[in-house]
Amino acid sequence: MPAEQTATTFNATDASTRTPKNEERCREIKYLVTDKPQMQSTNKTCGQKRPVDKQLTDALTAIQKGMKVSAAATRFNIPYNTIYNRAQHCGIIRPKCSTIIKGSKNWTSKQMTDALKTIKEGMSFTKAAIIYNIPLATLYMYAKRFGVRKRSIADDMNGGTSEILKHLPDESSRKRRWTEEQMSRALEAIQKGMTISKASTEFNIPRKPIDFRVKNLHQKSTLKDRKNGRLKAED
Repeated sequence: MPAEQTATTFNATDASTRTPKNEERCREIKYLVTDKPQMQSTNKTCGQKRPVDKQLTDALTAIQKGMKVSAAATRFNIPYNTIYNRAQHCGIIRPKCSTIIKGSKNWTSKQMTDALKTIKEGMSFTKAAIIYNIPLATLYMYAKRFGVRKRSIADDMNGGTSEILKHLPDESSRKRRWTEEQMSRALEAIQKGMTISKASTEFNIPRKPIDFRVKNLHQKSTLKDRKNGRLKAED
């Protein structure tokens, strides 16, 4: 029933039929039909912002002006992760990894080819990266792509040993600086009680050859004693 019609109906009621109870009921109906304010929608509409959105906007503005995220989170009572993610999404702050400016390639194809060649020949990745001015990670990536393998430790050791042996003088080409006569005299002196070190110094013979000869003599003497012992046992 329309509000005007309802109001008219109640106003037109005979005064004699109105009681206090009827008057109260009439006021309730009139309030419900005409005077009660319409409930506002609680749904968010376009252009309207909730208080938390206003706080978040103010916080992002403060961060954009130089305030730290932690300070803004405390001041505007917003969780740190929420404000940080929103600021990052809006481009106000950037991830840490994006602070690294990617530079242009500062090496040529020839440098890479030469670096891979030297690695294949035995140079380490680190040394090749320094010499040819190529980032180590890039060098690893290209080596893996083209199947370039660093020489194994055994190869490096064999190669290093070969290089060392090339520079060592041949045993046969060494000039012996002592004679057999000197060696005989040194061995005789040792048998009489002289130490090997003193014999080496006195007869000008390196200690190693004297040691070798002394061991030989000792072995021969031992074998001879054993042989004589066997012969006596057989007799």
